[in-house]
Amino acid sequence: MVDYKYNGFLLLFIVWWILPCTGQNVIGNPSIINYSKKAYKGGNQNWDIDQDERGIMYFANNNGLLTFDGVYWQTYRLPNGIALRSVMVSKNRNIYVGGQGQIGYFKPDEQGRLVYHSLNSLLSPEDNSFTDVWNICEKDNAVFSESTPRFLY
Repeated sequence: MVDYKYNGFLLLFIVWWILPCTGQNVIGNPSIINYSKKAYKGGNQNWDIDQDERGIMYFANNNGLLTFDGVYWQTYRLPNGIALRSVMVSKNRNIYVGGQGQIGYFKPDEQGRLVYHSLNSLLSPEDNSFTDVWNICEKDNAVFSESTPRFLY
């Protein structure tokens, strides 16, 4: 005689045990790694992020420009120590950054170390009155930035 109560329990156990094992394929899913502020040696906030064709990551951080090549973190501070709010890697490989009253770009020197070049001197006095550059984009080989105007009272 067959004990249907036992067979039903066995079937339920097998289904309960096998289904979670086959529910999701994790092959090819990227691993997520969280880095602490101590690991990347930057400020508390990262405002913007971009990546170049080599896979290097660039972060607009309160302490300047952070770069990460998958192994090493580097910090590039601006001369006046301002917080960066935006970053964009252009087609010509310049790394444009914007922050508190500052717009410019980083470009590698002969040793490959990034050097900052300010663009503020190219702006007229009325266009040079802004607080934060929140966005930088490129269209048809031209670079555009979006900023908050500085109001004088």
